[in-house]
Amino acid sequence: MRSNLAQIVIEQDFLIMKTIKTFIKFIELILSRKKSSPLYEEKFFVFIDNKFENYFDQIKVFFESGFLDKEKTILVAKFYRNNFFKVNKQAKKIGLKTHFYLFYKQIPDINGKVMLYPYNAQVNCRLILNRDASHIFLTHGESNKKASVNRMVRLYDHVLASGDISCDRYLENKIFTESDLLDGRVIKVGSTLSASCFEYLSAEGNNDACIAYLPTWEGGNEEENFSSLASPHITFFLRSLCEKMGASKIIIKPHPNTGGRVASYKRCFWELINSLQQSGIEVYIDSDVEGFRKSTKKPYKDLSIKMGVCDVSASEFMLVAKKIPSIVVKNGEKKIFTTKRYMELRENAIVDIQNEKNIDEFFINFFSQLNWKEITDEFYSYSFSKENFIFKEN
Repeated sequence: MRSNLAQIVIEQDFLIMKTIKTFIKFIELILSRKKSSPLYEEKFFVFIDNKFENYFDQIKVFFESGFLDKEKTILVAKFYRNNFFKVNKQAKKIGLKTHFYLFYKQIPDINGKVMLYPYNAQVNCRLILNRDASHIFLTHGESNKKASVNRMVRLYDHVLASGDISCDRYLENKIFTESDLLDGRVIKVGSTLSASCFEYLSAEGNNDACIAYLPTWEGGNEEENFSSLASPHITFFLRSLCEKMGASKIIIKPHPNTGGRVASYKRCFWELINSLQQSGIEVYIDSDVEGFRKSTKKPYKDLSIKMGVCDVSASEFMLVAKKIPSIVVKNGEKKIFTTKRYMELRENAIVDIQNEKNIDEFFINFFSQLNWKEITDEFYSYSFSKENFIFKEN
């Protein structure tokens, strides 16, 4: 009883401290709105205007991969009360300097700097008008979602791409031309753009076989909602896949933004887990995001992922970066923004789970292919072809 009370007191004290620090920063920004922003010696600015509190999880890959040098880079972030404390804490953890702004005038002087944009945002356009800076679109992962063919990317001086698939997607959707590619507008940097997953697990080895499920979030609007969490057939699909793969375990890695637009998706997540457990499947959760931290099983380092299941999202490319064979699930006829060659390689690995009949037919076709390794290797080469690191050229 005493330990529980002590824990409650500690949590309350932390919340009070967090609130006070956030409020102090807010007042500081209000009072300094007419002052000039400081001049920085660092050459690279990563620019963020995003209110989702966990966006840092999606940009830290650039520092972990060594693509960005934290000593030469400053994170310029819009102040939002729900993300200030976490972003500041995460940045300090890796030794990255931050500059928060509330008003446009508080953005640092970017003359002579290299501006790096992980996300498309309206305020980016205002900064791009400054031609005394170089403007590079990082993206936040390879994906076949509509965001990957946003015509706004033409505004940037350079766009990073994971490989040939990115270039083909731009060409086939008439975002860039062959001349643009020859001129270096699109620069291939390989798996640098792919966030890592399951660092402690492998698709190889004789450890306990398991299935990995990586559902995406529900998107900024319904058109971008590729999440399978709310599908009435996702439990049936995962249970059937386990049976066909001879696996009795599933490890689930939820998207950190799950429930950000539609709160009920968090409930769907836990209902799915309960349904799988009732079917006799052992479920493991891989997440350090608040709201998903509860783990149903530990430890899980002795598992071997034999197949990954994901929605139309960057998770597909996170899996292939680990050479893990994967299946893409989708609901209905929402368009996948991909390439002709991708469909030649992956068409039989895409399943519409709107009804159980589709699922049964899919398994018949999918499991008639026994060359998963060869297909995965070819998909890997197509996804992560690499030319150079832009900063070695700069």
